[in-house]
Amino acid sequence: MLRVRLDAASSDVSANAIGALSEMTALQTEHRGVITYMFTRPDSAANPNHFEFTEVYANEGAFWAHSSHPDFMAAYIKMFPPGVDPHVTSVTYG
Repeated sequence: MLRVRLDAASSDVSANAIGALSEMTALQTEHRGVITYMFTRPDSAANPNHFEFTEVYANEGAFWAHSSHPDFMAAYIKMFPPGVDPHVTSVTYG
């Protein structure tokens, strides 16, 4: 399981995150061992740039196979482009 809390630096970073998460979510049905993605903006009216997402995998091998896939990496780069601080507030893996 991977859990991430993200406080995006701007509305542009938020828009990139939403697009990238949509792409990553679409890949979950194609990758064996990816059980689910859960994505939320707990209070989108008061804090539209705060995101929380949880990914559940069958095992660590499934996580690494999914996260190293070229399509996943392309979406990841859209979400976390080089040189842009996305303000990730916490990442929990385990």
